[in-house]
Amino acid sequence: MSSTSARVSSSGASANCTDWLHWRCDLSLNAAREKVRAAHRLKSLPQMSVAFERGVLSYSKVRALTRVANGDNEAALIAFALTTTAARVEERCTADAQRMLPDNGAEAHRAYQQRALRVWRDAGRAER
Repeated sequence: MSSTSARVSSSGASANCTDWLHWRCDLSLNAAREKVRAAHRLKSLPQMSVAFERGVLSYSKVRALTRVANGDNEAALIAFALTTTAARVEERCTADAQRMLPDNGAEAHRAYQQRALRVWRDAGRAER
């Protein structure tokens, strides 16, 4: 039994929307997560939500745009998306996301210093 099957009861109740999409719509878990992520982001992007609802923007464009859109750049991103292909929107959003990452050596060093590895011994397993 898969882990998702275990989380979806015989009555069809599931632990969360991602599991339900995976189970009921036969989507991969990654695709289901991405749909849920985009849907949550659309709540805070009213112009994009309306454009998507009206069919002006495709899901492929919305999926990419919601990774980088905010209240300040939403209108500009929509204008760009309306004039180009989904592949070009994806390329631009990937580039924008890379630019949004901290380009700070001190921040990278801090993250490196705070890295950790935790190991738990399973007390229920017999040692061999």
